[in-house]
Amino acid sequence: MVAEELARCEVCARAKYVRTPQETPQMVTPTPEKPLEVVETDLVFLDGAIRLTLIDRLTGFAYNYSLQAKTGKRVREGLLLFLATIGTPRTLVLDRRREFDHFLVRSLLEEFRVNDAWSFEVARD
Repeated sequence: MVAEELARCEVCARAKYVRTPQETPQMVTPTPEKPLEVVETDLVFLDGAIRLTLIDRLTGFAYNYSLQAKTGKRVREGLLLFLATIGTPRTLVLDRRREFDHFLVRSLLEEFRVNDAWSFEVARD
């Protein structure tokens, strides 16, 4: 009786959710053996400020630098500060933003002999 009432209820039909989770492909990411082997980068926008974040994949230690603008030139300046004060990572994983795919950023990475890799997610701006 209750099942029949639920089956006829329009509100119940609209509010019902799928109880089977969506399957996502498993991706294996290798664990680095030492700090600065792989560093992840991103831009974060918080309270009107632009921050370049860099996170070491092994230790989880995070660095962040304030940027004056969201441009390739300013991203390069933040990366240069990181490279000069913290050190040179073997691989820098870059977000798929045009600020990272800039000739000044690419030339800096070449100069410091840093391998670059691209994250799989496409920026939404």
